[in-house]
Amino acid sequence: MNLNSFTYFLASKQHKVAFQRLPLNRRLHVLDLVHTNVCSIIDMSLEGTLYFVSFIDDHSRKLWVI
Repeated sequence: MNLNSFTYFLASKQHKVAFQRLPLNRRLHVLDLVHTNVCSIIDMSLEGTLYFVSFIDDHSRKLWVI
């Protein structure tokens, strides 16, 4: 039995499966829910800061970093 014909046979028997489309659970309005994260930096930055804060709006997925 030729191995190339066997792998072709297996590939031809595989079916495409679509990804499930989950409903979006985003908020209805901008700034209804804001995710925050405080991250520390190992080395001090040029301004002398040791951490930064990120804000992500759940509706628009817009990111702000301070």
